[in-house]
Amino acid sequence: MQLNRAMFVRSFIATAMSVLMALSSSADWTYTETNTVQNGTSKGYITDGVWTFHAERAKGDVDRLTVDASTSSKCLIKSESPAKIDFSEIDGGFKVVKFSGGYRDAASPLRKYVTEFIAPHCTTFGGEQTFDGNTNLTRVEFCKDEPLNISHNVNSCFSKCVNLVVFEPRMINGALGSMFNGCIGLEGSFEILTATSLSAFCGCSKLQEVKVEKVTTFGQQAFDGCVSLTNIVFTTPIETIGNFAFRNCHKLTTELVQRLLSKNLKQLGNKIDDRYGCFQNCTGLTGTLVIDLPNLVTNVVPGICFSGCTSLDRVEIKTKELVDIDSKAFGGVRNGFELVLPKSGIKGRFGAQPVWPVGTRNAPYPKMFLMGEIEATLEKLKRTHYVLTRDEFEIENPNDWPYVKIENTILPSFSTVVDVMKADTLMCESKKVGDITYPKVKDKRVLAFVYYNSSSQPQNGFWVLDGRAKGLAVKVR
Repeated sequence: MQLNRAMFVRSFIATAMSVLMALSSSADWTYTETNTVQNGTSKGYITDGVWTFHAERAKGDVDRLTVDASTSSKCLIKSESPAKIDFSEIDGGFKVVKFSGGYRDAASPLRKYVTEFIAPHCTTFGGEQTFDGNTNLTRVEFCKDEPLNISHNVNSCFSKCVNLVVFEPRMINGALGSMFNGCIGLEGSFEILTATSLSAFCGCSKLQEVKVEKVTTFGQQAFDGCVSLTNIVFTTPIETIGNFAFRNCHKLTTELVQRLLSKNLKQLGNKIDDRYGCFQNCTGLTGTLVIDLPNLVTNVVPGICFSGCTSLDRVEIKTKELVDIDSKAFGGVRNGFELVLPKSGIKGRFGAQPVWPVGTRNAPYPKMFLMGEIEATLEKLKRTHYVLTRDEFEIENPNDWPYVKIENTILPSFSTVVDVMKADTLMCESKKVGDITYPKVKDKRVLAFVYYNSSSQPQNGFWVLDGRAKGLAVKVR
């Protein structure tokens, strides 16, 4: 009995040692051809005892080896422990020039167990969802001497590989799809050589720079959440910026965004009836941003497009024939923010709360300057907002103020509005009539005060001013 137990222990140790040796980075890869040759190509398997992949090479070609790890090719694993795949040296002298495969099965071993994938001779790669969700993957290296070529669909190829830090090379040819979405560990820069559309880096919070040569479209959520992104180098004019393409890119500068919003831009948002949040929460935008987009197909400012840009002082819209300003396009801006509309006014409509400040009832309130089409613009605002004109809120007795009607509802009390307007001491001065104190307009450019009253949004508002008139002037003799 003791002899059998000793033999069992020795057998167990030997098995464990063999597994550890197989999992080590020095494991030898061997290529075994079968007798099957189709169209001059030999077919076989490459294995190190733990991983087994299907492999092919052209007959008589000692330098080229194509490795296919798709589930249909019987990609095999003999261990459920994280392991490293290293094709640096392959017995037989073959060089890996292509590694491809699709891994849609969540149980695929490649998606769960690979810690490093090193194929230093590999120049072409493809495979949708190859390592999707592999939290063990830390390092991927292909041929460093030339750009990596994308052979076919790589959507979500490294998606959610949250511990992936090393990726080489950083120069890539081909369409990336959503290749790196959620790779929060990737730092530094990438250079995209041939792709014309890019949506590959959503959630890459440490990415700092991307260089693109031929990209004309930044697709939906292309850089959403890239909080460390400081620079995008592009030479070809950008024509399309998709929904939430630069949301939460806190370090983008006004100068860079101004270049993105060039006169060549044709589309903001995904499409005419689906447009949102292109630069939402870009808190690094400061000073003045000019929007002059004569070739824009929709001629609108999308909903929440600049919402949360809390450091932006002023936006000047010079686009002629501006159709719409969608809901909360400039929502959550800083107190005192200024929006200047074009001389042609707005042809379509104002969405709900197009301009509203961060603070609730905190002065100074945003200002919308009208450069033309004064009466028409005020009438459009009245369709979706409460508009109290200057003449109305300067009536001597506030009890004589008219009720404001909107969408068949009546606002019966102006007490909150009075408080809101009085709070902005730069625009108003208080005057007491009996027991009621009401504001009197101090800035002669003021046309109206626009405000909201809904259960979902505390009462707030913005001033509308005549941008053609001069403001307060002080003469000293």
